[in-house]
Amino acid sequence: MKITVISGFGQNPETFKNVFSNKDVIALDYLQNKNFEDLLTLDLTAYDNEVVIGWSLGGQVAIRLIEKQILKPKLLILIATPFQFVEDDKNEVGMPLELFNQFQNVLDEKPNHALEYLGHLTSLGDKNPEDVLKNMVAIENTTNLYYWLKELKDFNCFNVDFKNFPKTIYICGDGDAVVNSKQYEYFNERLSDFKMQMIFSCGHAPHFSHKNEFLNIINEKI
Repeated sequence: MKITVISGFGQNPETFKNVFSNKDVIALDYLQNKNFEDLLTLDLTAYDNEVVIGWSLGGQVAIRLIEKQILKPKLLILIATPFQFVEDDKNEVGMPLELFNQFQNVLDEKPNHALEYLGHLTSLGDKNPEDVLKNMVAIENTTNLYYWLKELKDFNCFNVDFKNFPKTIYICGDGDAVVNSKQYEYFNERLSDFKMQMIFSCGHAPHFSHKNEFLNIINEKI
């Protein structure tokens, strides 16, 4: 069974791919494109596989491609994916706007420092922070990150049409300091075939810090 993986903000897609020993895993590197509309200009046929796994922002990219029926998986696995990343009147469990703006300012001035800080946030609340940090490999070309951060701020799933979505599994850590694990509830209210899998003593990257538990969930669902 072929699997498409889509990694998180600013991350080298190969590190996510390397979590799996299965050779039938392909990584969609959306960060090489300026934004989502630019991504749509590509031929994405090779990524239309039976299983799609998206981590964080990568999960939002997967959702948008599935809504457009560019990807038509039988199983969607979302890892710590934000329904809406920044808090507002409709979303009380998002990142505070002030904190988001601070991160955006650092990204503008010192992108490498911003990505290091993201690694720190990703490892918070995890009993295995060293496993997170050693697997967080930032992309070298940060040119497009400003635009993708804007997409992360502006996009939300409130207007997504979920009627054609496949069975969806949401995997999250109880200690996630980047995306509040309660965001899964928004998906649960809208997806007809949905299940949440909580991993305990875990932060924002369960596939890195709790690899065996993560793979057991994946293998069971597949």
